[in-house]
Amino acid sequence: EKVIDADDLLVALSILPLNAFGLIGVDSEEIGVAIPPMAAFVNHSCLPNCTRRFEGMHVVYYSIRDIRAGEEVSISYLGRDFQGEERIQMLKNTWGIVCSCPRCR
Repeated sequence: EKVIDADDLLVALSILPLNAFGLIGVDSEEIGVAIPPMAAFVNHSCLPNCTRRFEGMHVVYYSIRDIRAGEEVSISYLGRDFQGEERIQMLKNTWGIVCSCPRCR
């Protein structure tokens, strides 16, 4: 029988909010949370090259511009409605991202 030690559990619980995706119902209310393992490897960009969508039990990524060979696939963790200082604070407070890109300035 495998037992998880307290340190490993603490690490798992601390990164959980960073890798969870809110599930939004038809009434625009959050109805749950999904934690798709492979989606945790897609990083944020303020100028992303992809967007994502839940299709059944899968997260599907769609390119929104040409992606060069070797370029990292990225999504925006924020909606389009976040701008300026509000955007900077949301990235920092939620994901620990310190951003100074042109979109955040």
